Amino acid sequence: MLIRLLELLKSGKTYTIQELAELADMDAASVKAEIEYLEHTGYIKPGAIQKEETKKHNACHHHCKGCNGCG
Repeated sequence: MLIRLLELLKSGKTYTIQELAELADMDAASVKAEIEYLEHTGYIKPGAIQKEETKKHNACHHHCKGCNGCG
């Protein structure tokens, strides 16, 4: 499961916890725990994953690849 999350994040797209959960066939709580682990160990930057409400209101401002929030 962790490898699948890393593959998704490597794509450079922006995801919410719920989107990652659906794509990785995991529950949101497990995804959140894995993301916290990846942040803690330095594999990803803290705050790299957007909360659902943040994504809707604060799109990526065109600084990322393939962000659903800018569409």
